[in-house]
This record gives sequence, C-alpha cells and structure tokens, in this order.
Amino acid sequence: MKVYLGIKVQVRNQDFKKITNMENTYDKTFQFELNNLEDGISCAQNEIIDLYNIKEEIWRYHPNNEQFINPIKEFDSIISKISHLEKHIITIESDISHLKSAH
Repeated sequence: MKVYLGIKVQVRNQDFKKITNMENTYDKTFQFELNNLEDGISCAQNEIIDLYNIKEEIWRYHPNNEQFINPIKEFDSIISKISHLEKHIITIESDISHLKSAH
C-alpha cells in the first residue's frame, strides 16, 4: 500500500516507477518553464536599467534641461581627458619597464 497525492493506493512496483517518472518529467517541465519566465523578467529588468542609463545620459544634452551640456564642448573635453590618460599610461608603462630591467 502506497500513499499517492494523499490517497492510499495499491500499486505494483513497476506502476509506482511509472508514476515517479511522470512526476519527475512534470517537475522538470515545471522547473524549465519557471526558469524561462524568471530569465525573461531578469532580461526585461536589465533592459529597463540600460534604457534608464541611456535616457539620463541623453538628458544631460537635452535643450530642455536647465543644466544643458554643450555637446561640442563636452566632446573636446573628453578628447583632452583621453589624451591625458594615454600619456599617463605611457609614463606608467615606462616606469614598469624601468623597474623590471633594474630587477
């Protein structure tokens, strides 16, 4: 005598194995569908975060923004920062090479 879904039933061993396999298949299907739905939520949330970041970045340059950033001046500023950082990297690489050669 086995209890299956709260009901006492007389089940032969081979029948019980079939029932167990059906339960495992159902559980795997359920878990697969659940994972797909949860992944869908995560993807949508990540996309919303990305879009909010883009929106905020664009707003910095929007004419209706009271603290509007001039894109031409900002571009020139970024070019200057890139140049400065590239020179800084070259200096550090030179220092590293000097230390390695002295060691």
